[in-house]
Amino acid sequence: MLNATLLHPARRWVTAALIAGAMSIPTIAAPAVAAEPTPPAHTLQKPGGGTIDCDATDQDNELLACARKDLEAGQKRLDVLVKETMASLPPEGKTTFEAAHKAWVAYRDADCRWNAYDIETGRSSDLILMSCLADLTISRMEELEAGINPQ
Repeated sequence: MLNATLLHPARRWVTAALIAGAMSIPTIAAPAVAAEPTPPAHTLQKPGGGTIDCDATDQDNELLACARKDLEAGQKRLDVLVKETMASLPPEGKTTFEAAHKAWVAYRDADCRWNAYDIETGRSSDLILMSCLADLTISRMEELEAGINPQ
């Protein structure tokens, strides 16, 4: 699962609104069942042992590790979607899509480097870069998913 705290502010607002709306829906009473504690949904294993709760941490090095994990997961999903999109296109569409996707990757990388430019080198700059890359990758995934599975 991708880290919601790293999402664009507008996405965080929409997510919060959806959660608030879902919480206002009446529920049917169910028999009481002892709830087992569930681990945080967005965790990362520390190299030396233990876990990082990516939704609760405020440590730059941990946030950076979580952002990298999100970007890796997003990139893997995006790669699958690109292959699915290519498979669904006629030959002439494949060439156009390949050119458009290469241009999008170049834009994403350059735009995120620009967003991190004002920050000197270091973890903060890396965190901004990784978060931006993850956000734009999520947006691209949504675009491709909508094209593959129109509703």
